[in-house]
Amino acid sequence: MAQSSWPGAAPAVVTEWQWEMLRAGPMWTNCLLGSPSDPPLLYADSTGMHVKLRANRHASVRGVIWSSGDTDLVLPIAANPSGSTRVDLIVLRLDKAYWEVAATVIQGTPGAGVPSIERDTGPTGEYDFPIGRVNVPAGEATTITADMVQPYTLYLAPLTVQDLGQPGMPSGVRPDYALRIAPNENRVIYHWPGGDIDLYRDTGQQQMAGASGWSSAQTTYIRRHSNVVELRLGDLVRTGSSIGVGTDVLLIATQIPPGFRVAGSGDINGVGMIGNTQPVRFTVYNPNAARANQIWITDHPGIPQGARINGCTLMWTV
Repeated sequence: MAQSSWPGAAPAVVTEWQWEMLRAGPMWTNCLLGSPSDPPLLYADSTGMHVKLRANRHASVRGVIWSSGDTDLVLPIAANPSGSTRVDLIVLRLDKAYWEVAATVIQGTPGAGVPSIERDTGPTGEYDFPIGRVNVPAGEATTITADMVQPYTLYLAPLTVQDLGQPGMPSGVRPDYALRIAPNENRVIYHWPGGDIDLYRDTGQQQMAGASGWSSAQTTYIRRHSNVVELRLGDLVRTGSSIGVGTDVLLIATQIPPGFRVAGSGDINGVGMIGNTQPVRFTVYNPNAARANQIWITDHPGIPQGARINGCTLMWTV
């Protein structure tokens, strides 16, 4: 057969199967249309041997749009007279004999687990998109209750690519639920109405210089991996005047950068050494403290001029 392309030259005409090929796969996945915050499509309410699909809901199966209608759709569930639990699957089935999608119950075999589904991708046959399961107890013949039903809620999830260095998108443009990629920050973000959650982020090592009165014998670095911050305090030498016993002293010149700061109201503490003999305490203050986002030495036996403070590694979540 000679090569071809769809939809072709105008006036373009495609068959139902060609439409499926155009709209299915990576361009339009099988999904419910809506939001994860919507009530599940599939439910039971203890009113008989049936499950229900909520009204005015939609889905896509291989590019064909399905609608539940303007009233809740009732699907009968067969009694289970056996002595074992039976698993029935509820699917949206594309029947390619008619190119229509309809909600269908695939009745399982008691004790045999989840029944198989149809996945014909050619121009004939059937294709099933599961939207839930029903665990029908042994001997059940009167009522399907809510706890017997497990909905599957797979929604169309738009992928948006946005450089976070650019101005934010106008309100209402960005989807409520989305996966966002920020290439300039080596970052993958899950966006939802409650805010942004980092799924992956690596800032690389960023240097932090010692405060006035200190010189760096070893560089201090801070780095963020997803929602975990690693602070590697390098060795610092006291070049300023001596510090008396118990007198707090600022260690690092700059504050913890935004996006790296301690979550919650607790401070982060670590232990270093003056030389190899006397301990000192490092404190990273939380954003609500009087010394918010600063790094200090807070407990020590006195720090003479010329003393070398050996650092440590501190970690916290953001």
